Amino acid sequence: MTMMGIEQTLSNLVGQSQNYQFRVKESDLWQEDPWILDLKVLSSRALIHRLFEFSHQFLVENVFGGELAFAVTDLDYRHLAPTPLGSSITVRLSVENTLRNHINFLFVAYDEHEEIANGRISRVVLSKDLIGRNIQKKML
Repeated sequence: MTMMGIEQTLSNLVGQSQNYQFRVKESDLWQEDPWILDLKVLSSRALIHRLFEFSHQFLVENVFGGELAFAVTDLDYRHLAPTPLGSSITVRLSVENTLRNHINFLFVAYDEHEEIANGRISRVVLSKDLIGRNIQKKML
Protein backbone atom coordinates (compact mmCIF):
# COMPACT_ATOMS: atom_id res chain seq x y z
CA MET A 1 0.00 0.00 0.00
CA THR A 2 1.30 3.45 -0.89
CA MET A 3 1.59 6.27 1.61
CA MET A 4 -1.40 7.98 -0.07
CA GLY A 5 -3.37 4.75 0.26
CA ILE A 6 -2.49 4.50 3.96
CA GLU A 7 -3.47 8.13 4.58
CA GLN A 8 -6.83 7.66 2.82
CA THR A 9 -7.54 4.38 4.64
CA LEU A 10 -6.76 5.95 8.02
CA SER A 11 -8.83 9.09 7.34
CA ASN A 12 -11.83 6.86 6.54
CA LEU A 13 -11.60 5.43 10.08
CA VAL A 14 -12.20 8.76 11.87
CA GLY A 15 -15.28 8.46 14.07
CA GLN A 16 -15.31 4.67 14.12
CA SER A 17 -15.43 2.90 17.47
CA GLN A 18 -14.99 -0.64 18.69
CA ASN A 19 -15.63 -2.28 22.06
CA TYR A 20 -13.23 -4.87 23.47
CA GLN A 21 -13.78 -6.98 26.56
CA PHE A 22 -11.67 -9.03 28.93
CA ARG A 23 -11.90 -10.48 32.42
CA VAL A 24 -9.27 -9.54 35.03
CA LYS A 25 -7.11 -12.59 35.72
CA GLU A 26 -4.20 -13.31 38.07
CA SER A 27 -1.56 -12.20 35.54
CA ASP A 28 -3.33 -8.78 35.27
CA LEU A 29 -2.96 -7.97 38.97
CA TRP A 30 -0.94 -5.18 40.58
CA GLN A 31 2.39 -6.74 41.56
CA GLU A 32 4.76 -3.79 41.89
CA ASP A 33 3.97 -3.07 45.56
CA PRO A 34 4.03 -6.15 47.82
CA TRP A 35 1.68 -4.61 50.41
CA ILE A 36 -1.05 -4.38 47.72
CA LEU A 37 -0.87 -8.01 46.53
CA ASP A 38 -3.59 -9.27 48.88
CA LEU A 39 -6.11 -6.74 47.43
CA LYS A 40 -5.93 -8.47 44.02
CA VAL A 41 -6.64 -5.44 41.83
CA LEU A 42 -6.06 -4.75 38.14
CA SER A 43 -2.71 -3.09 37.47
CA SER A 44 -2.20 -0.09 35.19
CA ARG A 45 0.55 -2.10 33.48
CA ALA A 46 -1.95 -4.81 32.47
CA LEU A 47 -4.58 -2.35 31.29
CA ILE A 48 -2.03 -0.43 29.22
CA HIS A 49 -0.88 -3.73 27.69
CA ARG A 50 -4.50 -4.44 26.70
CA LEU A 51 -4.82 -0.96 25.16
CA PHE A 52 -1.75 -1.71 23.04
CA GLU A 53 -3.28 -5.05 21.99
CA PHE A 54 -6.72 -3.61 21.22
CA SER A 55 -5.46 -0.63 19.19
CA HIS A 56 -3.18 -2.98 17.23
CA GLN A 57 -6.05 -5.39 16.62
CA PHE A 58 -8.26 -2.52 15.42
CA LEU A 59 -5.65 -1.52 12.85
CA VAL A 60 -4.97 -5.09 11.71
CA GLU A 61 -8.70 -5.50 11.07
CA ASN A 62 -9.12 -2.15 9.28
CA VAL A 63 -5.86 -1.31 7.48
CA PHE A 64 -4.96 -3.76 4.76
CA GLY A 65 -1.57 -3.97 3.15
CA GLY A 66 1.53 -6.07 3.12
CA GLU A 67 4.10 -5.97 5.90
CA LEU A 68 2.82 -2.95 7.82
CA ALA A 69 3.65 -2.23 11.45
CA PHE A 70 1.56 -0.14 13.86
CA ALA A 71 3.92 1.41 16.40
CA VAL A 72 2.69 3.22 19.52
CA THR A 73 4.02 6.78 19.55
CA ASP A 74 2.18 8.36 22.48
CA LEU A 75 0.01 7.44 25.45
CA ASP A 76 -2.03 9.71 27.72
CA TYR A 77 -3.43 7.47 30.47
CA ARG A 78 -5.53 8.10 33.57
CA HIS A 79 -6.34 5.19 35.88
CA LEU A 80 -9.35 6.35 37.89
CA ALA A 81 -10.57 3.46 40.04
CA PRO A 82 -9.48 0.04 41.36
CA THR A 83 -10.93 -3.10 39.79
CA PRO A 84 -10.89 -6.51 41.52
CA LEU A 85 -9.84 -9.91 40.19
CA GLY A 86 -12.56 -11.53 38.07
CA SER A 87 -14.18 -8.27 36.97
CA SER A 88 -15.34 -7.85 33.40
CA ILE A 89 -13.70 -4.87 31.66
CA THR A 90 -15.06 -3.14 28.56
CA VAL A 91 -12.73 -0.84 26.62
CA ARG A 92 -14.24 1.50 24.05
CA LEU A 93 -11.68 2.58 21.48
CA SER A 94 -12.63 5.43 19.10
CA VAL A 95 -10.65 6.97 16.26
CA GLU A 96 -10.36 10.65 17.11
CA ASN A 97 -8.33 11.88 14.14
CA THR A 98 -5.53 11.09 11.72
CA LEU A 99 -2.61 13.00 10.25
CA ARG A 100 -0.69 11.44 7.38
CA ASN A 101 0.24 7.96 8.67
CA HIS A 102 -0.59 8.73 12.32
CA ILE A 103 -3.84 7.69 14.03
CA ASN A 104 -5.10 8.92 17.38
CA PHE A 105 -7.53 6.93 19.50
CA LEU A 106 -9.59 7.95 22.52
CA PHE A 107 -10.31 5.18 25.00
CA VAL A 108 -12.58 4.70 27.98
CA ALA A 109 -12.49 1.58 30.16
CA TYR A 110 -15.30 0.44 32.47
CA ASP A 111 -15.79 -2.38 34.92
CA GLU A 112 -19.30 -3.49 35.96
CA HIS A 113 -19.65 -0.45 38.24
CA GLU A 114 -17.87 2.60 36.87
CA GLU A 115 -15.37 4.18 34.52
CA ILE A 116 -11.92 2.95 35.56
CA ALA A 117 -9.59 4.58 33.01
CA ASN A 118 -9.52 6.92 30.03
CA GLY A 119 -7.11 8.71 27.74
CA ARG A 120 -5.54 8.67 24.29
CA ILE A 121 -3.24 6.32 22.44
CA SER A 122 -1.47 7.24 19.20
CA ARG A 123 0.05 4.95 16.63
CA VAL A 124 1.96 5.38 13.40
CA VAL A 125 1.67 3.06 10.40
CA LEU A 126 5.09 2.07 9.06
CA SER A 127 6.32 -0.28 6.37
CA LYS A 128 8.74 -3.08 7.15
CA ASP A 129 11.09 -1.55 4.53
CA LEU A 130 11.20 1.82 6.33
CA ILE A 131 11.92 0.19 9.68
CA GLY A 132 14.65 -1.93 8.08
CA ARG A 133 16.29 1.09 6.43
CA ASN A 134 16.31 3.00 9.71
CA ILE A 135 17.88 0.05 11.52
CA GLN A 136 20.54 -0.29 8.79
CA LYS A 137 21.53 3.37 9.25
CA LYS A 138 22.19 2.71 12.93
CA MET A 139 24.30 -0.35 12.21
CA LEU A 140 26.78 1.47 9.97
